[in-house]
Amino acid sequence: MIRPGQVLSLAVAGVALVGVGAWLLSRHGGDSNAEPTGTVLPLKQADLNAVTRLRIFKGDGSHVTLTRDTSRWVVTERGYGADTGQVRKLLLDLSALQIEEQKTSDPALYSKLGVEDPHGPQTTSTGVEIDLNARTLGLIVGKTSAPARCTCVWPVPHKVFWPPRS
Repeated sequence: MIRPGQVLSLAVAGVALVGVGAWLLSRHGGDSNAEPTGTVLPLKQADLNAVTRLRIFKGDGSHVTLTRDTSRWVVTERGYGADTGQVRKLLLDLSALQIEEQKTSDPALYSKLGVEDPHGPQTTSTGVEIDLNARTLGLIVGKTSAPARCTCVWPVPHKVFWPPRS
């Protein structure tokens, strides 16, 4: 049989636990496991005509630069005209790229996902730079997981400046 003193002790302990739980929620937010949502890049369909350059590169030195002149897209390294429809489709796809889930925020784990700095000679990632309205948007494309057929991508924060490349 429970004595009145024990009931009082259990009630005090319960109130204390509720108080600690409320304090923890206020410190960490009520929805600390919420997945980020939205688009990967701040690139809207309305902005696509303002894109002036698109560069895709790897750490081994291979790259292609597409530059828009007055009437068409040009493969800069060769001086050839690029297929404007394909460039437009790529830009549309990049602007529609949605965040599915965050894998990690720990830079030590980026290499496991293949989203390390694409300038390193040993990296497997691919860098994408998009010049838009006097700013450069960056994206790192990493490994593709076979069962889910999804690719890890990492937007380059604007505080990170890749060295200029020609």
